[in-house]
Amino acid sequence: LKIDFKGWGKQSKFVAKANWIDHSHARNNVSALLWGDCVRSRADFENYPELYKTSPNVGAIDGFPIKLYANGIYQGLYTFNIPKDKWMANMDDSLDAHCILCGENYGSGCFRATANINGSDWTDEIHDVVPVSIKTRWNEAISFVMNSTDGDFKENLHNYFYVDSLIDYIIFGLVSCGLDAFGKNQLYLTYDAEKFIAGLYDADSTWGLYWNGESFVATDYSREQFEDYKNTNNQGNLLYVRLLKLFINEIKARYKELRQGALSSTNIINKFERFTDVISFDLYKEDYASTTGEGKFTEIPSKDTNNIQQIRNYTVARLTYIDNYINSLVEPVPCTGIT
Repeated sequence: LKIDFKGWGKQSKFVAKANWIDHSHARNNVSALLWGDCVRSRADFENYPELYKTSPNVGAIDGFPIKLYANGIYQGLYTFNIPKDKWMANMDDSLDAHCILCGENYGSGCFRATANINGSDWTDEIHDVVPVSIKTRWNEAISFVMNSTDGDFKENLHNYFYVDSLIDYIIFGLVSCGLDAFGKNQLYLTYDAEKFIAGLYDADSTWGLYWNGESFVATDYSREQFEDYKNTNNQGNLLYVRLLKLFINEIKARYKELRQGALSSTNIINKFERFTDVISFDLYKEDYASTTGEGKFTEIPSKDTNNIQQIRNYTVARLTYIDNYINSLVEPVPCTGIT
């Protein structure tokens, strides 16, 4: 039974997402919408693959709030989402050149080890059997990140990745405080088994919400506190560590553009408000009532504090912190002698 929701095209596979840790039900979906704004604002967006450009939300999910009933029993608020699946990115699983890779750990997932792509380090989201061409090329990309000189990295990174997608990803991760976005949850899309596009997925732990939903991190939560640093002996995701070191000027220029558009406080807050305005206070309250799901969901975390006001306040303060952080970045100048 194929149905077209929101102009996504007629499809039969969707996700009903409980958003357990995120009582606002907004972070995952709104972050994906903001990411779409970032992608479409790139100067060279027209140079991206046509299938990518015409996918429902440029390779990211989309969705809307729903009330879910199972066998007549109200289960609470969910969101009805595009799945992490081939149609999310207009891909064809009969083609070996098409692939969506999802990071699953903090070893190979941090570009610090060879990839098996067997579900333990990376998952191929559209093929049952990983094409040899994908596995070979992805390990070439990882090897390049691990072994290239700084000069080689700066000069040839574009042979493996759409570099502006990486720049947007590091900026978006910093602004949204995507604390688990640099090991698990990374997406890389390819349409030719040669170059990979960074993509966004599973953005629940953003805009201050800790990974278990039980607390909020500080608005000045540093990049070195993110989960990839905690799980790699403070080394971090090597791809983005090197990017932040060697593409400072490009990152600064792009950050300035995004702060005037897609990542302005006005755009961020307006998108969150439009999403949450659909959900009444009574529906939020009923989400964890003892009458919902036969009393199974009364322990939803942060139900009194995870709301649109927290998101508004966090966004404004976080942007101020990241403005200062980006402005403080200085491209290193090599020492050529000591006297």
